[in-house]
Amino acid sequence: MANLKRYASRRTDDEWYRIIMDCRKSGLSDTRWCQLNDIRPTTFFTAVKRLRDSSYSIPERTADDIYDLTEIKGNRMFTISESITAMIESRRI
Repeated sequence: MANLKRYASRRTDDEWYRIIMDCRKSGLSDTRWCQLNDIRPTTFFTAVKRLRDSSYSIPERTADDIYDLTEIKGNRMFTISESITAMIESRRI
């Protein structure tokens, strides 16, 4: 999608629909997609609600980010590469 920063004025409902559908098709969580596309998540979710109230068919969001390469151990989140590095280092003699 084109650089979304260029929009300074209010987006139309059709523009928001295309943005939301791009997000939902991306495989990313809504919040992560918004971060990557410089859209405030609250603005995004407000647009989702407004369009649903206007009878647009908006698919439900996915619970997980299919590209989320993290794992949680205890109360700390590690990227997969950090976990692999830690495993390799722990096996050194």
